Amino acid sequence: MSVWIIVVVDRMIRNYHVDERVVNALNRLPGDIMLPNLPASQKIARELIDNEQIVGDEPLALATAASHAAETLHGALSRWIGRDGCHALFLRAQAQAADQHPALKVMQLRLREEPYASCIKESIEEFGDAATAAAIEAMLAATISLLGRLVGDDMANNLIERSIPHYEREKNGSDRRREE
Repeated sequence: MSVWIIVVVDRMIRNYHVDERVVNALNRLPGDIMLPNLPASQKIARELIDNEQIVGDEPLALATAASHAAETLHGALSRWIGRDGCHALFLRAQAQAADQHPALKVMQLRLREEPYASCIKESIEEFGDAATAAAIEAMLAATISLLGRLVGDDMANNLIERSIPHYEREKNGSDRRREE
């Protein structure tokens, strides 16, 4: 069934103009369909990144969307566990994911500075957009997983859902645009 969906979508893309944001989201479907045992933290990280892809008026590169998702998650979690605690959580997650994703070694997380995640462009230039996006996604998943170990998975999910308004709307299938 999933192969049939991919073939139909591929034909639609070839025959009609489809918004790049939709194409990017659809390109991620086969991996999710083929990997039903994906950890919950990984699924949430992907949803957060996909929401950033969809939210803007113009299509974003994957690494840029992932970076925006990291900024959003950092801001949201900082309200609940404090800036220092959130920074420690992100640093630990970055170190944990950097073993498999060298693009994270270029990226810097800066406490009390804007943007929180810096050197994204340098990482993209050195490793490419897809590798940088995958690295940030892995860091987000590790952050969510670590938070789940600290406060429990249900509480971690609730904190994320309550802190990021457009994430909750997306999960419920309502308005897909962030209110500015």
